[in-house]
Amino acid sequence: MQVASSIVVEIGKCAWNPLKEYMGYLIHFNDNIKDMKYSVQKLVAKREDIDRQISTGCSNGEEVTGEVSLWLTQATLMEEEAGTIDQRVTENKRCLFCPNLGWYHSISKQAKQTMAMIAKHHDEGNFERMTMAPPTPTVLNQPAPSVEDLPSVESSLEKVMNALADKNIKTIGVWGMGGVGKTTLVKNVNNRLKEAEFKKVIMVTASKDVDIRMVQGDIAKRLGLRLMDETVSSRASDLRIRLIQEKKFLIILDDLWEQIDLADVGIPSINSLEGCKIIFTTRSEDVCRGMESQVNIKVHVLSDDESWKLFKEKAGDVVDDPSLHTKAREVFKECGGLPLAIITLGRALRGVRNSNVWDNALSQLKKSAPRDIRGMEDRVYQSIKVSYDHLRPELKPGFLFCSLFPEDYDIDVERMIRLWKGEGCLEDVGSLEETINKGHSWVEELKSSCLLLEGRGKGYVKMHDIVRDVAISISLKEDEGCKSLVRAGVRLKGLPLEKNWEEQKRISLIRSGIDKLPEGMHCPKLLTLMMPENKQLTKIHGRFLKATKDLRVLDLSGTAISKLPCSLSNLVNLRVLCLRECMFEGSCLSALGGLKQLESLDLSYNKYLQELPFEIGELVNLQSLDLTMTLSLVIFPKGVISKLTRLEELKMWDSFCKWGVEGKDARNNSNSTTLGEVASLKELSYLDLQIVDVERLPQHYPQIKHWAKLKKFRFCVYQSGYEGIASEYETKFISSSLRWMLLGGCSAIPQWVRMLLPETTSLRLYDCKGLRALDGCGGFASLEDLKIQECVDIEFLVSAKKTPENTFHNLQILKLADLPNLEKIVAEEEDGLLLDTFFHNLKTLEVYVCGLKHLLPSSLLQGMKNLSKVNVQFCEGMDHVFVGPPMEKQHNDILTKLMILNLRHLRSMRSICEMGLVLEEECYVVDADEGRAP
Repeated sequence: MQVASSIVVEIGKCAWNPLKEYMGYLIHFNDNIKDMKYSVQKLVAKREDIDRQISTGCSNGEEVTGEVSLWLTQATLMEEEAGTIDQRVTENKRCLFCPNLGWYHSISKQAKQTMAMIAKHHDEGNFERMTMAPPTPTVLNQPAPSVEDLPSVESSLEKVMNALADKNIKTIGVWGMGGVGKTTLVKNVNNRLKEAEFKKVIMVTASKDVDIRMVQGDIAKRLGLRLMDETVSSRASDLRIRLIQEKKFLIILDDLWEQIDLADVGIPSINSLEGCKIIFTTRSEDVCRGMESQVNIKVHVLSDDESWKLFKEKAGDVVDDPSLHTKAREVFKECGGLPLAIITLGRALRGVRNSNVWDNALSQLKKSAPRDIRGMEDRVYQSIKVSYDHLRPELKPGFLFCSLFPEDYDIDVERMIRLWKGEGCLEDVGSLEETINKGHSWVEELKSSCLLLEGRGKGYVKMHDIVRDVAISISLKEDEGCKSLVRAGVRLKGLPLEKNWEEQKRISLIRSGIDKLPEGMHCPKLLTLMMPENKQLTKIHGRFLKATKDLRVLDLSGTAISKLPCSLSNLVNLRVLCLRECMFEGSCLSALGGLKQLESLDLSYNKYLQELPFEIGELVNLQSLDLTMTLSLVIFPKGVISKLTRLEELKMWDSFCKWGVEGKDARNNSNSTTLGEVASLKELSYLDLQIVDVERLPQHYPQIKHWAKLKKFRFCVYQSGYEGIASEYETKFISSSLRWMLLGGCSAIPQWVRMLLPETTSLRLYDCKGLRALDGCGGFASLEDLKIQECVDIEFLVSAKKTPENTFHNLQILKLADLPNLEKIVAEEEDGLLLDTFFHNLKTLEVYVCGLKHLLPSSLLQGMKNLSKVNVQFCEGMDHVFVGPPMEKQHNDILTKLMILNLRHLRSMRSICEMGLVLEEECYVVDADEGRAP
């Protein structure tokens, strides 16, 4: 019985629990539906909050995170499921009087389960971030005009691309003047890069007043990185870590004005990172040097053809109108190939067919005042002026001075520096040489800033036309302290009509065609007056300079004046007087004596000047006297030159040359100066002299010891009958040599000349009969270039036993011609002496019509590590070029740099080399008679 009752109880329990649950769903049907609806309301509210946050993030360019997107999708499905249940309840309300208990149970159970899922999903909807920045592309395309039709720009672009392809190049500098197209260039570089080349290419702008925080922010944005820290150093640390993770990146820093420490920005040291590179653009080559760029690529202005093509593109077909075409050509040339100016000017004149507008534009451009040309002042001129503003204050007056020269004018750097010094914008820093060196550093700085360009020759610079226009426009403003009137290169008849002469500090009328001047000019503030190259100007009124007492620089070179105005003596502050290529004869220069402050006097190329006035000796502050090419100068009074005790430069090339002996010149005039008088000048550092009849002069001058410290000299020493010998050598070459010496027709080398030979860098010996060798002249320690011609008695250059071991150590060029008795280059060269210290730096050896039987022995060859060119012709007795015993293995590196071996008309030649020497494969050998390569 108990067993039976237990079974019944258990059966009851098993039946009751399901029944209880079943009944619970029926009893709580309404509650479950209500709770489900409430959970749905909470979920909808949560979803709408998230949607609003997402909308805010997306408006900032961010994207929904994957986690949030999945949550929203699931939320929507749950809302739909709950809605389906609610709809079924609504539809079945009509059946409440005959209820289906199974249906109620099912719906109630589904509602409760759905509510539980929704509640759980609601709680999972708490996210730290709803949105995040989208993944950044490897290369972000930069809007920029194509350069494919501009070969010069395309060439620069290819240079950058080649540098990027070179794994050894990490840092690339792109520099050039403002408006030349540096930004356009690097944008095109950016757009040509592919994903395979870098994982990330980042281009940011630094700008003039670089803001490190802004640069950091721009880099971080491209990396998709949020910089939370406020301090620059902390942001740099975060950036550095992120960039290292990229592993292979390129950063383009555009418009860099000064050197910056990349570590301060957060850019890691790229030298230790494989495949990482930096490109930066700048207006200054000095910035390239400061940033230690491995390759510097300068962006140049456009060619004429490229400029015209770009101008026509911007101005339209109107430039092809026959009535405007010539004017359009003139207008575009005023831009000087500067893309920014071409584009701005072209757009301003686009479609304009009124010729008067083109005439007005051209006139304003020539006057450096384009007020009516839209965009020229506020875009083009301002772009250049920013470079001017960035200059050190002391450089600004010197830069503005450059605008005094005509458009496209090649400015002699040395001349300009002397003018700077004379006016006072370049202060003295000691000697004249030291001041000139400082001036050269200024010029280099201006060139590095692209405010000056290289001229057509060495030692010359020029200003870009637009840069010059900007400088002139700045100079018109009195607040810059250099108010100037510039009419250089503008054709005038007389002085321009200006109302504010009294305010001018500089006036330039260079090459302006003026042929007459007024009786006077009231310019009390004037410091510099430039009027050279006005060949029609023959006369200056006596009172013309009376009201210019502050004048410090006066240039009348290249005029036809033959007499100085008496008012010149009023210029008590004058420092520089240039009278080059005028018509003075001598006596008319007596007014110079009153210029007690004069430091530089240029009388060169005065072809009618026959004598120097005694008054020159009164110029006690004179530092530089230039008498170059005063071919008629025959009277140089005694006692004049010795009074110029501060003289540092004396230039008398092709000038007075018949120096007196003990007060007696070649015509027994006891009033003529002597060479000893010149030698007494202790401050000389630069000396040009020609000396005729040297054998008539003393062998030694005690005072000449001062010449040992000459930094630069040119001496032409010869006997009568050799006049004009120096003209056989190019003036350009002579001027490029620091210390140049020529001896012509001398049977012996004077002792005072021997004293200078150790300092000589270039030596010429011509027809010096009786000269057997150059022994006793020291080791020629400074000599770089030696030519000996028609010295018929010379047998060898030096004796190895009588000269120092490093003889000719710095010699690079050796030319021997017409030396029939020359037996050897170095005596005792075959006596077992090792001469490997001789001719160590020799690069070129040329021998013509000499008596040598062989050219070089092994004892000399072993020291000629740099010999690259050998030219031997018409040496009829030469049987070998290189001679000596067989070379040992350790000397196989001889003549490894020899590239040209030119042998012609050597009738006795048996072989080139008898010592087993193997020439390099690259060496080009011309056969002695056949003109072929053996």
